[in-house]
Amino acid sequence: ERRARGGAVYNHRGNVYYRRIVQRMMPTYTFHCSKKEKKRIAVDIVAHVRSLRPPGRFLERAGGAGGDGSGPSSEDASGRGGRSWTDIGDRRAREKTSQALREG
Repeated sequence: ERRARGGAVYNHRGNVYYRRIVQRMMPTYTFHCSKKEKKRIAVDIVAHVRSLRPPGRFLERAGGAGGDGSGPSSEDASGRGGRSWTDIGDRRAREKTSQALREG
């Protein structure tokens, strides 16, 4: 199993839940779907995560050239200092979900 650069982010309960959903849908996505159906699975996963209470979000570090998170910022998602986070939007969330479904 691969690890993201930040252990705290990788182990965040929302990310663990998201990976569990992706793992559950991988067999259907990989072996039984047309391209149109694959897109629908990714869209449905993003919609499901966003419909949770509290809602799930797809975030990246804010700041820096090109939004890569390398620049300084005044606070993190908790407001305690560090870098802030910004939502990547539904299109990029779907693209990243499709990638996760392909790569496992």
